[in-house]
Amino acid sequence: MGGKHVSSVGLVALCGPTCGGKTSLARMLIERWGSVFAPLVTTTTRAPRAGERRDVDYHFMSRFEFEEIRARGWLIEADEIAGEAYGLQHADLKRLQESGRIGVVVLTPKGIAPIREACERLGKRLVSVYLGATREDLMVRFLQRYRADSEDSAALYANRLIHMLDEQPAWERAAPYDIVEKAYGDETGASVLERIQAQIVEDAVWVADETAMRVRH
Repeated sequence: MGGKHVSSVGLVALCGPTCGGKTSLARMLIERWGSVFAPLVTTTTRAPRAGERRDVDYHFMSRFEFEEIRARGWLIEADEIAGEAYGLQHADLKRLQESGRIGVVVLTPKGIAPIREACERLGKRLVSVYLGATREDLMVRFLQRYRADSEDSAALYANRLIHMLDEQPAWERAAPYDIVEKAYGDETGASVLERIQAQIVEDAVWVADETAMRVRH
């Protein structure tokens, strides 16, 4: 995608269970169309993982700092996953909108309504996407991630697994998503990209071809 663009879409929000493919799809959007999409950086209390960059992958902070910015009203939304807090800051969304690019963010269904309202206040539209998978596929991916992770403890993964099995099955019905893919994976990735692209071109400002989204003059 190239050139100057104007779109009614301000943000693409990706929801779904742990190991559902959200992070990989976000990366795919940004790597494929970097002039159009940019990450909306999440703030979290969890520790950085190997290779993660502060204020690029996440805003990392202590629980005390997180609660402080929440009390000040700086967060659009916040949620807890496996004992760690995650949230999005108003300043990050505003800065992203001023850049002229469409944000991409991973969040829980609890964040859909407040982030949609925040987009609307900026005159933009939210496209929400749910990525699911079968219970078996999620478990296989989860175990593969655990085996490849040499840093996080088994106890931490146990908490994530409990959350995935107990809390996350209800997420598919927890919000009115614009796009739902119940079996996201290698075979459906291209289809989901096309459906996101279709949402963005819906207002006829954009026209798409195989490699780019270009402005329709």
